[in-house]
Amino acid sequence: MSHLDDAAQAVDPKCIDILIDAAAPEKAQAWRECRKWYGVSFHPIADRKGVTLRAQGRRIEFDNKTMTWLWLLGFAGWRAFRIHGPQFWWREITQATIDGQLRSTDPTYADAEGDLGAILYVTGDFLTSETVENDFSWPDGVPQPQADKRGFDIEQQAAFDLTMIATAYMLLHEVRHVMFNVDGERPSEPEEELACDAYARAFLLEGVEEYAKISGEKAYCVLAKRAAGIALGAYALYEFTPEGGRGGTADYPPVADRLEALFPAVDLQADHWFWDFAASLLVSIVVNRDHSAVVPDLNGRNLCNELVGRLRQRHQT
Repeated sequence: MSHLDDAAQAVDPKCIDILIDAAAPEKAQAWRECRKWYGVSFHPIADRKGVTLRAQGRRIEFDNKTMTWLWLLGFAGWRAFRIHGPQFWWREITQATIDGQLRSTDPTYADAEGDLGAILYVTGDFLTSETVENDFSWPDGVPQPQADKRGFDIEQQAAFDLTMIATAYMLLHEVRHVMFNVDGERPSEPEEELACDAYARAFLLEGVEEYAKISGEKAYCVLAKRAAGIALGAYALYEFTPEGGRGGTADYPPVADRLEALFPAVDLQADHWFWDFAASLLVSIVVNRDHSAVVPDLNGRNLCNELVGRLRQRHQT
């Protein structure tokens, strides 16, 4: 870490408060008490190669490049849902097999896949580039990062909401690292990463019933939206991780383990849209690397677990 990074001015905590409040409004007071008790601060630092979102003592550091990448991957995840989600509905109606043949006969598939590919093409260079200041073609249909949804169409608004939850999830993961730093006791790696995931997941999901009572929304609707945001964060984590690290390292667990850990916390019917959303993210990862892939004839949690198992197997070989 450079001396310039040491001197990086912290962002106004109110900016982070707004993000966390939007993701879990019922936790507003608990969040502020945690932030103040542990002295957590958030510091934008200079862009560099790789991903920069990390806890250093009581500081959480990030760079513009990583936040831009997270924004783009959030919209990529929504596009994955646009591509693969309708195929789950079509299978339910026709009992068709979701495979390369179905994809090739879908008249909208190629264009939709091209839209997704345009985002992944850009983000694919981010691990090796040092900054987003380089001239690159911003993907069509993806708005530039902004603090709210003004001017967005309905799908862009949905992608924005889920991306903000995903961002909150990833920041809360780093907050748990800060808590370990301050408390002085921590699990060994890679268990600490799983513990930080669990903290962020619980922060967002365990207050669902409380928020539903206050807001009048149905608890399962709140759960589905927040869980979808977490799934999107896990999808971004997969894309953040270099190919050689996805099967796990001495410091990090397999990404498949981190993806799968969400599903037991989601008590939703097998035909709920959340499972199609999560499965779409997973299918997108699989199909992007094997266009002939056949989607298992399962649904709900079983489908998602099977797809995660395929990713685990891929990165263990």
